[in-house]
Amino acid sequence: MKILFLNYEFFPIGGGGSTVTNFLAEGIVKKGHEVHLITSRYKNLPLYEIIKGVYIHRVKVVRKHRDRASIFEMLTYIISAFFYSKKFIKKETPEIIHAFFVVPSGVVAYVLYKRYKIPYIVYLGGSDVPGVDKDRYGIIYNIITPFIKIIWNTAMYTIAASEGLKEYAQKVDTKQRFTVIPNGVDLSRFKPQANKKKKDTVKETIKLLAIGRLIPRKGFQYLLQALPEVLKTKKKFQLDIIGSGPYQNELQRIVKEHKLESYVRFLGLVEYEQLLKYYQEADVLINASYGEGMPLVVLEAMGTGLPIIATKVPGNEELVKHGVNGYLIKARDPQEMADALIEILASDTLRIKMRKESLKIIQNYSWDRIVDRYITLYKKSLKKKPLKK
Repeated sequence: MKILFLNYEFFPIGGGGSTVTNFLAEGIVKKGHEVHLITSRYKNLPLYEIIKGVYIHRVKVVRKHRDRASIFEMLTYIISAFFYSKKFIKKETPEIIHAFFVVPSGVVAYVLYKRYKIPYIVYLGGSDVPGVDKDRYGIIYNIITPFIKIIWNTAMYTIAASEGLKEYAQKVDTKQRFTVIPNGVDLSRFKPQANKKKKDTVKETIKLLAIGRLIPRKGFQYLLQALPEVLKTKKKFQLDIIGSGPYQNELQRIVKEHKLESYVRFLGLVEYEQLLKYYQEADVLINASYGEGMPLVVLEAMGTGLPIIATKVPGNEELVKHGVNGYLIKARDPQEMADALIEILASDTLRIKMRKESLKIIQNYSWDRIVDRYITLYKKSLKKKPLKK
């Protein structure tokens, strides 16, 4: 098959959706299929290149930041990607289109379907589902929800990255059928250090790790607000925060307010190839977000054998078994976060046990399995009759 991927973000720009696109495209190519990706150009990135057999086409857009894009910037992708796709389709004739996120890529897929009758599927990653990130997109959701429903209904399949995300989407459109395919993890890359067992002895300072865009939805503020309570236990710890974003100044203010400078480090953006080192050196991964789809940082952390403290939101609830490989806590609740941290910091034996459980659970999320499920879906899509709209 010849498959056209649409995603406004791809390495080295973007977040989790970029990573999903990368591993899925690479896996599909390894299975003998052809994948072309139309994505955004950022700064001096080449307009065209081939990476591990995947054909990368970058279109000119307005984009100021590597790790995030505004609604206007997404709109420029819709326009550029559409006009580029018109020429691309005449030359390459893809059999199916895979759009990552309803907005902006799903809009392009829908217009191309209407014009060229190429079937498409849509991947839902999280905040592109109305209701997941009300703080950031509340008003916008109200405006675009009718159009989102049209894109969902016209797609051959609409894919939710988790059961929880499917439930969010089902509330938006009770008649629509959604298919759940979780994100995966490269278990050949994200694995424990060879000498990890030696490090599982009693440690003086426990390393905590949190990764994500520095925006309110990721909940770093609640994690930081929990730390003063943890400090009362006199247990030594260090929290490393990896990521950048517009909320960094506010987070640094919280650190200063609570005199946490000796315990918290902001490491900024870290290249994806370097993340493994930080996972392997950590003892606990924390995901404090109050809106997710299927968080890759949790998948990758579990692959390296980390216990997880995570909020009760879509994706986290499927990966973290409370009291087994970590703790599930109420979102936006510093006290619950503090209680979980105190408990997991207090026992080396507990962390070792949870580490082993994470390694067991993660085996069901290898990219090889996930790729096979998508290929099956593509084949079904080509046989499926389009809905009459």
